Amino acid sequence: MSSRSLRPSGRVTGISVVGAVACLFVTAAASSVHGAFHQWQIKEAFTNSTGSVQFIELFDSSTSENFISGFSITANSDGNVKTFTFGSDLVGETAGHYLLVASTGFGSLAGGVTPDYTFAAGGASLPFFNPNATNISISFNGSGDTISFTGASLPRDGIRSLTDGNLYGTQSLTAGNNSPTNFGGSSGSVNLSPEPGTASLLMACSFGMLCRRRRASRVP
Repeated sequence: MSSRSLRPSGRVTGISVVGAVACLFVTAAASSVHGAFHQWQIKEAFTNSTGSVQFIELFDSSTSENFISGFSITANSDGNVKTFTFGSDLVGETAGHYLLVASTGFGSLAGGVTPDYTFAAGGASLPFFNPNATNISISFNGSGDTISFTGASLPRDGIRSLTDGNLYGTQSLTAGNNSPTNFGGSSGSVNLSPEPGTASLLMACSFGMLCRRRRASRVP
């Protein structure tokens, strides 16, 4: 009687141990998946005056946030929505690292750095966000992070960008010199300030010729 009553008890105990281990494994796996992408924050947004050159920079303070494939960045410019989708995961440590999505050829510009992803490769045409829109928001659906700003506050001089100085909190956007940084840690700063227009050049030439004529008339 005693030995019989103990056998079932032993089986139940064994099953319970196996179940507990399985639950721990599932919980750990779920935690790992949850931590695979959810801490990336939008840090910096840059555009030139026409939107032909743009970049968006993200930052992550957590480790093992590599699995971003299939997630997307969305730009809403006065209701015109464009979506960029990550086509591959990141390889390497993510804690304290940046991620750069930029226009094609950005790395070839003076002061530019090679982007980790391009808008075109992610299915988004330029401008990704409209520099002339009244209201603009940029979101990453992996973390739910969004920055929102008015077109009037967005620098379009080809030098400055908007940077969020309060990641993981209420956004605090400030304008300053652009500083794109890619996942490998390469950083730069582009200067795409517009060249003087034709009218300005003609005025400058005319003024120079007038000055020369005046000087020449004064020579005895």
